[in-house]
Amino acid sequence: MVFTLRIKGISSFTPFLVQRIELVNAGAIQERIEDLVTQLRNNGRNPYVVPAGAFTPSGTVGYVKVTQEIYEQLKEKRITAQYVFVTVGTGGTTGGLLLGAKYLQAPFQITGANIGFKKEGIAYTVVGMANETAKLLDMDLTLTPDQITIYDNSMGDGYGVPTVQCIEAIKLVAQTEWIILGPVYTGKTMSGLIDLVQRGRFTSKDTIIFMHTGGAPGVFAYNNELSANLGKASVGYSIAKGYRPVLVLLSDIETQGHQEYLLTQCMLENWLTP
Repeated sequence: MVFTLRIKGISSFTPFLVQRIELVNAGAIQERIEDLVTQLRNNGRNPYVVPAGAFTPSGTVGYVKVTQEIYEQLKEKRITAQYVFVTVGTGGTTGGLLLGAKYLQAPFQITGANIGFKKEGIAYTVVGMANETAKLLDMDLTLTPDQITIYDNSMGDGYGVPTVQCIEAIKLVAQTEWIILGPVYTGKTMSGLIDLVQRGRFTSKDTIIFMHTGGAPGVFAYNNELSANLGKASVGYSIAKGYRPVLVLLSDIETQGHQEYLLTQCMLENWLTP
C-alpha cells in the first residue's frame, strides 16, 4: 500500500531534523516501538523512547514545578483563583498540575477539557500518572479520580479535528487579546471554557486561570479551516457583564535565561456583549 504523507505546519521541519519517518497504523504503534528498541539495542545502541506527550513521570515533573510558580505568583499578585483550566490530552500536564496543587495544598482546583481522546477512564489515566510521579519525587501522596473534573464538551469529532466553536474561540482571543491559540489543543479548550461559562458552570464569583500550553504553530497547518471562517468572532459568545478575570498563563516566554510563567489578565466583559 502506498501512502501520501502531507507535511504541513511545524512538521515541515521534521525532515531536516530526523533521518527517518515511518508511518504506522495507530493500533500498532507500541508494538513497532518495541521492535525498533530491540533492534537498536541488539546493534549496540541505547535508545531513549519519548512517548506521546512525554507521558512519563519524568516528563510530568515539569508541571509540578509549574504549579508551584502559579501558586507563588498568585500570592505575590494577591490574586485568589478558584480554578486552573487546562487541556487534557495524554494527561501528563494535567497530572503534574494536579499533583503540585495537592502537595502545595493550593486553593485552586485543577479542571480541564478533553480535546478528543477516549473519555472513558481519562481521569484514572491522569491520576495514575500523578501518583507515579509522586513516587518519583518521594511525595507521600495518593490522588483519586474524584479530585479532578474533566469536561467532554469540546471534543467534537476527535483529536486534531477543530470544531466551529474552536475556530470561533481562536478568532475571539486573537482579535481581543492578541493571544494565539492552537486548533488542536488550546483552541478547543478555550471553546469548552466559554461554553461552560455560558451554561453557568462558572460564575461571576470565580477567577479562572486558563493554561496556555502552546500549539500556535498548528495554526499554519490548519490554514484551510481558519481561512474558511475569516471575519470577526461571532457575537454568539455572550457572557454577563462584571465577570471576573480569566488569567491566561503563557508558558513559553524566556526571560534572562530562565523560563517564567506570566499571568496576563484578560477581562471577559471586554470581549463579549451581554
